[in-house]
Amino acid sequence: MNNKLRKLLYIGFTVLLSLGAVSCISAQSTGIIRGTVTDPSRAAIASAAVTATETSTTISRSAASNHSGIFVFPDLPIGTYSLKIGAPGFKTQDRPALQLLTRQVIDLPIAMAVGSQTQEITVNSETPQIETSTSTVEQSVSQKQMRDLPLNGLNRISSRRMSMQMFGLIIGNCGFFLDHLAQEGREELIAVSTGA
Repeated sequence: MNNKLRKLLYIGFTVLLSLGAVSCISAQSTGIIRGTVTDPSRAAIASAAVTATETSTTISRSAASNHSGIFVFPDLPIGTYSLKIGAPGFKTQDRPALQLLTRQVIDLPIAMAVGSQTQEITVNSETPQIETSTSTVEQSVSQKQMRDLPLNGLNRISSRRMSMQMFGLIIGNCGFFLDHLAQEGREELIAVSTGA
């Protein structure tokens, strides 16, 4: 019975840790590009075709503006994007080099000019790096920077023990049991490394 309980707790811990890590990683590495498409008189343009292309991978997403002229690209991976906006009776507009950072919301006013869709307008303007919709301060960290972080002397045994202790703090009264389990795991690792 004791062995089965130990295995169930270990499996539960592994699942919880995995789910928590995945949700944290995905939540931190995306942003939003949104905007309002209007004509020269500032009236909303419905059904304008908007395409966001990540410049390094050339992966594109498409959206259409709603009846209020608003389009949204939620949960875009961080990176540099170019936008292409088109609507019948208006010149196609390009917005190159939009730098999207972690949890950033880029809000673009798109004023379309009257003309045919074969004519293109490219707007080169700096996207403000100041977040106006929230008061949080954040910084984007690349995957390479995350891999290069030092472990400050931690090895597999001590990091496993630390993980077990953290889980014990979360669960509450199970701290002693998990500490014992971590100790037992360390003894197993030592026995394997010495060949015993």
